[in-house]
Amino acid sequence: MSLNLAIIFALVLIVALFAVAALVEAQGDRLLRARRLRHGTYTLALGVYCSSWTYYGAVGSAVRDGWVYLAIYLGPVILLLAAPRFLRSLANAVAEEQAVTVSDFIAARFGHDVIVARLVTVIALLGTIPYIALQFRSIGNAFSLVSGRDLAGPAMVAAAVLLTLFSILFAARRFELAGRSEGLLFAIGLESLVKISALLLVGGVAVSLILSMPGEVLSRGGAVLGERFSPSPLSLDFAVTLLISVMAIVVLPRQFYMGLVEAQERDDLVRARFGLAAYLIAMALLVLPIALAGTALFEEDQIADLFVLLVPSAAGQQAGLVVAMLGGLSAAAAMAILDSSAVATMVSKDLLFPAILRSDPRMAGGAIGRRMLAVRRLSIAVIMAFALAWATLISGRESLASIGLVAFAAMAQFTPHLIMAVNQ
Repeated sequence: MSLNLAIIFALVLIVALFAVAALVEAQGDRLLRARRLRHGTYTLALGVYCSSWTYYGAVGSAVRDGWVYLAIYLGPVILLLAAPRFLRSLANAVAEEQAVTVSDFIAARFGHDVIVARLVTVIALLGTIPYIALQFRSIGNAFSLVSGRDLAGPAMVAAAVLLTLFSILFAARRFELAGRSEGLLFAIGLESLVKISALLLVGGVAVSLILSMPGEVLSRGGAVLGERFSPSPLSLDFAVTLLISVMAIVVLPRQFYMGLVEAQERDDLVRARFGLAAYLIAMALLVLPIALAGTALFEEDQIADLFVLLVPSAAGQQAGLVVAMLGGLSAAAAMAILDSSAVATMVSKDLLFPAILRSDPRMAGGAIGRRMLAVRRLSIAVIMAFALAWATLISGRESLASIGLVAFAAMAQFTPHLIMAVNQ
């Protein structure tokens, strides 16, 4: 694919997300009355859990580590299907506290402790920056592969600028609603639809390749995956990854925001659990044919993160390659937008704004709102800038899954506090 075409398709996707968000904001009251449409979109939007780590990196993890890849899907599915009472209690507690961030909620349940809020915010910030950097790196890798040129740097810079602009326009629109946005919800819902549709298409291409492969080629790929998926790799790594992942569906800043803050009614998350579990199971199953086709066609484990792009390219499916690239771009964009805005709200509210108020205690009410909104927007830009700087330091051949797991582990640090907060 030519560079110009890759850029055009990427811009079309970003413009589509902007257009959906703007249209919904303009027609918000009418859409709010369409309760089924809104709830279906809300359920789809919860699929933002699947970032470029799961879109690209899960295939690479399956090829390198076998069963370990499944843990990041299985953990949330277990929570969704086995713990509706906990989810309902969590939703009720968040609504009672009128919390808009995970740091708000945990601090409120522990006596509105400022130190607790700041600690949670710092941990979330340290985990989010490398996680967003992973999204930028995946965009850079995809553009380089699709265009056949080393464009990782320019692609990451362009992505950072566009996604920062989107976050500021739609995720940090108003101070009084702490970033709530129906437009953002519908844009993220569209992203989740694009992402799973793209992976479904790539999975179909992979199956067609598998069916047409010579026996010896398919046997080689099957032997490699068979070794990875033997019972022996079900080790401590799998158990630890599963444990970290169980609460991720509600504890990650973007998931807390989308699942609990954007819920219209207290039982929205409980009602969405079957749809979200089905979404995660589908994403997990689609990894397998792509991993098998890629392992049979390519021998280097290091490029397994790019099998989602390489498989349609090997099949001569240029349209499939375009769709695969757009799916990865949408996965990365949604995660970066939501996590940057959610963490920026935490940073501005818990770390920065108290100092601003102390410096000018006589600030008027309207001025406080405008100042805090400006601080939140600046925080988004700074978080994105740090993530971009981090992304430039990551090798293009480093495993996306390994980077994502480190960031995931950082977020898991305040999982026990969230559980205790629900039971307070």
